[in-house]
Amino acid sequence: MKFFAERSHEPDPFVIKGSLRSNIDYFYSAKQITGDFVRVIPNTWREVSFLQSLEKGYNLFAPWHGDGVLVRADFLPPVNDRRRR
Repeated sequence: MKFFAERSHEPDPFVIKGSLRSNIDYFYSAKQITGDFVRVIPNTWREVSFLQSLEKGYNLFAPWHGDGVLVRADFLPPVNDRRRR
């Protein structure tokens, strides 16, 4: 079974960043972050559990456009298919 079989490489993507304007007002904006990222869409509970273990805003981000989430490429396990061995 492949772990995040569908993935796409995205260098220096735009992500959603939130900031607090006042005690009751929260503001969201787009910010470009540097580095190699991979866009993934979880399909199994195992993939969802892995994403929940990552630190939001450091190695896990919400993309400004499109579906899925962005994960730093070095935190994502490599794709391997055990059936091919």
